[in-house]
Amino acid sequence: MLNTQVSDNIRAIRREVEAAKSQQDLVKLVQKIEHHPGPLDYRDTWSQLFAWGSLCLGGIGLVLMFNFTLNLPAVVTNSLDLILYSSNVWYPMLLLMMILTLAVEKWNQLSLLSPLASRLVMALLLGGLCWFTPNWWYWYVSYFKLISQVIGVTDMMAGIAIHNLIFGSLIMSLLYRRGRWREPVSDRIFIRDALFNNNLKEIMAGGSSLAHQLAADFSEFNRGNHSRQICARYQGHYQGGHCQFDYYLYRFQYVDKRTEQYTDGNGERKTRTVTITAYRDGILVKFPYSNALCLNGDSNLTSKRHCGAQYRGASNAFNRVFDIMAEDPQTAARLLSPAIEESLTHLATKLERPVIEISANNELCIAVDNTLLAVKRRYGLTKPKAFAKEISEHYELQEIKQMLACVDDMLRFSDNNFKAEAPAFATQIKG
Repeated sequence: MLNTQVSDNIRAIRREVEAAKSQQDLVKLVQKIEHHPGPLDYRDTWSQLFAWGSLCLGGIGLVLMFNFTLNLPAVVTNSLDLILYSSNVWYPMLLLMMILTLAVEKWNQLSLLSPLASRLVMALLLGGLCWFTPNWWYWYVSYFKLISQVIGVTDMMAGIAIHNLIFGSLIMSLLYRRGRWREPVSDRIFIRDALFNNNLKEIMAGGSSLAHQLAADFSEFNRGNHSRQICARYQGHYQGGHCQFDYYLYRFQYVDKRTEQYTDGNGERKTRTVTITAYRDGILVKFPYSNALCLNGDSNLTSKRHCGAQYRGASNAFNRVFDIMAEDPQTAARLLSPAIEESLTHLATKLERPVIEISANNELCIAVDNTLLAVKRRYGLTKPKAFAKEISEHYELQEIKQMLACVDDMLRFSDNNFKAEAPAFATQIKG
């Protein structure tokens, strides 16, 4: 079947996206898709017919239910009644045609049903069987009456409207998403291209276990009272004018769950559970010049792992942004030179709610509310020629670049403060 070929072709394209080793591989893949020899668009005729049939019945149910206000002519209501009452035959036929078509698409073993004629014969047989089944109309109508009763309405038309509008809308939504497969694949190609451009390699995320491990060292990861996980992680190397170092880019997801009271439409006080999912992005890097220090620029972060004294820097602008806690105030004093305070203050003007922490194990974490791997493409696989040209260009992740430049400043100025030779940084972050 055509749809089976389309699914196979799309799976092959997805595999090639993940197997790409360079930007040039992605460009060649997009150019190949532009002139792909096989079909790439689904033909969902029967699913569309069933969806439109359902929406039609739902609309008829609504019209007939409110006909006492619409006051339609008798010829219109009679026509609608005819479509509605004949649906006990044609509706099951359309449903079976959709199911059989999808089954053949998924299971190659159903070769006997591959020809359209075979499926039509089975659907017609089902329609005839429904027509001659005793009490079929009674059971068909009873189902819609039951739906109406569940919502406290006596009119059967309410059940017809609810059932068919929900099913029709759901199937239309699924078909729409299926037909737009190029969008998520385009996003994935563009993200992979951004990784290549910025010398980043995708690695195993680490999930909740890595989040738990990091929470033992950083206040930043003590967010969310329900769940926490590292949902994406990338390894990179920075080569700056003064320093070079390995680092990890990550995306941290945390979930807060709480119960709250509210007043319903009848004025009764009730309780409900509210779940809020949020994200923080950041980088992790080895930092040999300091430890046990937290520069908190996020008022939402109340956990203060470093239980030492509060410290104030020399710059008022710096102090307005960061709440500083250190186990040893002298450690903060040695690190926070005027040049580093200026660099961190500048970073806070570019990124949202930054938190800079150095663990007891000399690991530096800079976390922000910004989506660091935010890629916004202009084109996609619907315009492969323009898309190939777009991804062939160099795309820099500016927020990451700013954070890495700040780390470069911290390493450079700290090295000068301590009068030590800058080490060759080989990051060994946990996980």
